Amino acid sequence: MSAGRRRRRPLLTGLLVASATLLTSAGLLAAPSGMPAAAAKTSDVHVELGSVDPAVPTPGQTVTVSLRVVAGASGLAAGRVDLVRAEQSLISRSDVARWADGTTAPSGKVVASFPLPAAAPNGTVPVRLTVPASQLGATRAFQSVPLAVVVRDVAGQLVASLHTFVPVFTRKEFEPITLTWLLPVTAPADPDLFSDKARPRQAAWESAIGPGSPLDALVAAAQGHQVTWVLDPAIVRPVPTLLADGTGPAPGATTTPQDGADSTDPVVVLAAGFAARLAAASPAIWSLPYADPDLAALGASGGGAGASAYLKSLVGRSWATPQRTVTTAWPVDGTLRAAGRVGLLSTGYPSPGPDVTLVAASTLAGRSGYTVTAPGRTGTGLVTVAYDDTLGAVLSGATTSERAALATQRILAETLAIVDEQAGTARSFAILPARGFAPDPQGLDRLLTAVSSAPWVTVGSGDALLAAATAAPKSTAATTGTPSGTPAVAPAAALTASSLAAVLRSAPDVDRLAPVLGADKAAATELAARWHDRLDQALSARWRGSSAYAAYLTATLATVSTVTTGVRVLPGTLNFLAEQGAVQIVVVNDLDAEIRGLSLVLQPQNARVVVLDAPVPLTVGAHSKATVRVEVRALAAGPVPMTASLRAPDGSTVGTSAEILLRANPPAGWWGWAFAGLNGVLFVVGLVRSLRRKRSGVAAGAAG
Repeated sequence: MSAGRRRRRPLLTGLLVASATLLTSAGLLAAPSGMPAAAAKTSDVHVELGSVDPAVPTPGQTVTVSLRVVAGASGLAAGRVDLVRAEQSLISRSDVARWADGTTAPSGKVVASFPLPAAAPNGTVPVRLTVPASQLGATRAFQSVPLAVVVRDVAGQLVASLHTFVPVFTRKEFEPITLTWLLPVTAPADPDLFSDKARPRQAAWESAIGPGSPLDALVAAAQGHQVTWVLDPAIVRPVPTLLADGTGPAPGATTTPQDGADSTDPVVVLAAGFAARLAAASPAIWSLPYADPDLAALGASGGGAGASAYLKSLVGRSWATPQRTVTTAWPVDGTLRAAGRVGLLSTGYPSPGPDVTLVAASTLAGRSGYTVTAPGRTGTGLVTVAYDDTLGAVLSGATTSERAALATQRILAETLAIVDEQAGTARSFAILPARGFAPDPQGLDRLLTAVSSAPWVTVGSGDALLAAATAAPKSTAATTGTPSGTPAVAPAAALTASSLAAVLRSAPDVDRLAPVLGADKAAATELAARWHDRLDQALSARWRGSSAYAAYLTATLATVSTVTTGVRVLPGTLNFLAEQGAVQIVVVNDLDAEIRGLSLVLQPQNARVVVLDAPVPLTVGAHSKATVRVEVRALAAGPVPMTASLRAPDGSTVGTSAEILLRANPPAGWWGWAFAGLNGVLFVVGLVRSLRRKRSGVAAGAAG
């Protein structure tokens, strides 16, 4: 009897183990709540979240989690996918962040399971997991439930995992927060956008704002949502450059950079269409200075008054809507604490400063650890909007549909945690992703819809946020300096003190030559604007982290240097054999445009020669030479060094001057010497003859 029992025990044990394995693989046996998380197995298998539907379930509503398990290079063995309701309590934003950043399989209750078939290398297995509301385990009026997607093989070993959230709302026990979406519309770091060659320039603009471009997709995704654009005017108002063949403006062409109507520049027409779509999607626009200058780098450059004056000229080209212009400052590092920053804003913008300055919320001192509200003013009265840079970083990462789905649930959980901080207080927040924001358009549309539909969120307008910030009391709260979100990982500034100094030196050269460029004022204005635009773009924040900046700056400075060297006087040596007459000076124009109105000024360096002609305006065709005749008088013989320079109508020197050596040999000079020499000869001859007569008289007297 005892021997039979001993034989049955191994059989019974085997049956129990097999049953447990079967139940576990079917998802019917939940892991004990106290079981420690399994260690992650090294694997190239990963999970991509498709959607959580609904993103915010109502009481009693079933939730469906759609996802994809992507096999690695070695394929995927059969196993199972579990959806685990973790035991963590998500009360604060730090709780939410820790859960979102985690990758381990947590302890908790398996609320749904899916048998996973084997997959070929790099194959994809779609998975749908349905969770009854009763399985979510919500115990509060509103809370975020942590969910983990856990992939295991048939042996129960962890293959991959993914963390997400389901915010649950049962009843309203809070004041909703007001959330304002600020979306950047800025140019990419593409030097071809400002090329002097027609085809590369047009292709670059098509890629930046044309159909199917990231910015065009962003505008389309935001259609129907209440958003406020943070706009670089350069992306909707490109400087017209009518390049027929890449060598210069098309003669007689017209441009209208404001609206693109009647323009022959395809880039201007393209930008006008994009601007119309932008305004149609949302008319609320906050304008950065033209070309989005790197305010952080400008403030640190030590450029002083020159940098402030240049910035003010760019602010003067901010984008104006029919309602108003909202001049906006957005330092890429999101802080006002850096030395010289506040001073630059007060001097580089019209008094008393920008209409709004965007700062990272993590750089501001909050109250008792609460999330800082968006509207505010500094102790000096500077109007600020604090954007939540943590949420901005989450939104910036929504570049694919999978990442957008994760970002949607993360932002819902974060905003619910913000509500939980002060549930009885109405507060206002803003989300601003990083420059170059290029989200998945369908994913962004779903994200904006889900967050805007959350019961604890009210979507606010930029106008209302700005009004609240303008009316806010002055605050003496100091900034902490280092932001924790997107700006903390911003690349180093491309703009340096030396590159800024080079731009500041070059800009006046263009201004001096501009009045005399081209056959008419319109052509002159266009050509000068093209040169200036390249200098303006060299200050942009878009170049941070771009390997193209050094080459762009070098080429730009070389192009502008052509302004100073492309119009010049040829040096040389001249022989002048007349007492009065004309000397011929050669002026060379290597520019793409005709020069009109320049005057040649000839300045002798000694008194042997005087210039009789007043400077006369001259015309020199593009890529040609002109000979200028200048009337002079020689007062004495000898070498005369002269400086020949070109002057604009305002008297300023333009182009490259030259030294000319004039060898003066006037006729009056050598004739006088010859006459004096002849007189000397006659005097000697007369003296000799007189001496001979005396000697003859003495000899005759002696003989008598």
